[in-house]
Amino acid sequence: MFLYTDVSGTRYPTAGNQKLKKKAAEGFVQDAFDHEQCLVITQDGKRILLSECAHNGILNILDRYKEIFHSDPDMVISGFHLMKEIMGEKLQVIHSGDTIL
Repeated sequence: MFLYTDVSGTRYPTAGNQKLKKKAAEGFVQDAFDHEQCLVITQDGKRILLSECAHNGILNILDRYKEIFHSDPDMVISGFHLMKEIMGEKLQVIHSGDTIL
């Protein structure tokens, strides 16, 4: 198992993220979602990527995965609890290479 949290890309930001703040010494500030964790499980030569709510964007999460492992995962399981916000925006097909997510 391998755990990472350092996702910093900005492809396809979700407008709903702008509403989510965190408490800081100076008051409420924009959440950077640097606490979100991605877990990679390797078994029998296959890698499964598990991500949480994907506030940082699944493409950015996959970009970071590829920086670490230099390949695509065999499977991705991720939450997208902001689906209502995404549906209100223009729908876009998000793909990585030839794989449609």
